[in-house]
Amino acid sequence: MDELRTKSYRGDRTLVCALCYAGIDAPPGTEVPLVVKGPIGGVRRPHFAHPSGQGPAGGQHEPESEWHLASKEAVATWARTQPDVVDVRSEVWLPNRKRRCDVRVVFADRSEVALEVQSYRLTDADWGDRHRDYRRAGVADVWLWHPDSPVPRMILSGTERPQQIWMLDPWKGAVTLMVGAPHQRQPATTVGDVHHRVQHLPPCTGDGLVPYEFSLSEMTLTPDGIAIPAELTKQLAQQLEQERRRIQAAEDTRKRIRQQLSAPAAPSKAPTASSSEVEAIEAAWPVIREQARELGGAGVDALLAGASVVRLDGTTVVFAHQHAVLARYLTSPKYAEPVRAAVQQVLGRDYDIRWEGGASPDSPTKKHAAGQPSPQSKQRFDIHASHVEDFDRVFDLLRVAGATYAGGDREFVIEGSTFTFQQVWALIELVRHPERPKVESPWQPDPPA
Repeated sequence: MDELRTKSYRGDRTLVCALCYAGIDAPPGTEVPLVVKGPIGGVRRPHFAHPSGQGPAGGQHEPESEWHLASKEAVATWARTQPDVVDVRSEVWLPNRKRRCDVRVVFADRSEVALEVQSYRLTDADWGDRHRDYRRAGVADVWLWHPDSPVPRMILSGTERPQQIWMLDPWKGAVTLMVGAPHQRQPATTVGDVHHRVQHLPPCTGDGLVPYEFSLSEMTLTPDGIAIPAELTKQLAQQLEQERRRIQAAEDTRKRIRQQLSAPAAPSKAPTASSSEVEAIEAAWPVIREQARELGGAGVDALLAGASVVRLDGTTVVFAHQHAVLARYLTSPKYAEPVRAAVQQVLGRDYDIRWEGGASPDSPTKKHAAGQPSPQSKQRFDIHASHVEDFDRVFDLLRVAGATYAGGDREFVIEGSTFTFQQVWALIELVRHPERPKVESPWQPDPPA
């Protein structure tokens, strides 16, 4: 403390505010000698302060200013360690004097990169002006954003080469790359479509974002920007290959089913659909259900749990659901249209669909007496973690299924069966952590009275 005071406002005044000197809330190069203050009664920590009347508006620098200064120092220090870098300077003007970059990096081949650390909101127009000025000067601009700063979506679509979204934590020495989440409702018809059905880079405008954090020291800067880590590139490539294989397997199944449906049926005295045709539709049901999810979302997929193919009436596929209340929901256009479209796409025919509540006695897959509901509907209502996307979806599904919540008992009750709050929470945790094995969490039947 004594040594610092000799350099402070009351000493030789060589201890100055770094934020003011860097041009934050003051003209660049402003030298404001600081006052060194010690603890008062053990309540306040030792700290620096501006002399009375010489501080910025409001009496203090904004927290974002501290982030900005720390970020410039962090990225400049990191840039000096990068291959082929020959010069790193902060607060450098472009030759045309239009822009001053936070950190300018010069490589051995004389190519330049401007590292911009951004802590406050930029409009699309503001960012576009800055980006074009850099491009005209032949400088590649790389932006690292404050974790709480809104990112202009223009960076993803308004340039000749869309940029990545990098978030920076200078104190932790970490960067987070935002990866685009899969497009859930986009049928794959081309390789490009497949690319967007898995996590992808760069994200698309409007995508959900999946964060991947890396140590700044492990990142590599090139004349084109920050290189994507090899481990992430490999992971995304594996996801893409798995999706391609899944789509190919689904297409092979569709072809096989269509061939089976096109085969001539055996002569029959009654004008009913052949059993082989119904069996083919039954075999296609998993593919139809997956296609319906892509077209209608997770809610459709959840409602289809417990559904089955009953029969074929001419050009109408009749489905049944073990719960009548869910069968009624599936007749609404919001849910019926995705299912109808999925049936047409998978089977290659323009079938109509019809829903019945409870499993039909003549369903080839349900062998129980006429007039009796499916034994499964008496025992449990199945719901998988893959059916839901978030906390609200879990409870929406329970309400759709006719469940009521008994707060005192912390249980959901449906058709004489119960689903405990703990079981619901287990489902939510599975949704939040999809890397865990997916398990079935059934409704547990109440004990006999």
